[in-house]
Amino acid sequence: YGWCTQSRTRIMALVRWSERQPKETAMRQLMGRLNQAHWQLLANPFYRPEVGALISSERFLSTLDQIKASL
Repeated sequence: YGWCTQSRTRIMALVRWSERQPKETAMRQLMGRLNQAHWQLLANPFYRPEVGALISSERFLSTLDQIKASL
């Protein structure tokens, strides 16, 4: 699934399902939560993103783990 925000940030989620495909509303909520986590990271004045580098923020990765666990 993919999502392009108004700021042209592209978010992609690969979802593995066993029996049936996830509902569209659940995927929209997932993408919204991922977008919110990304904006919280960018709003941190101490975060310095590097062009082309992977995000290594422990707080961001922890939030992603929480989102993953809630699925």
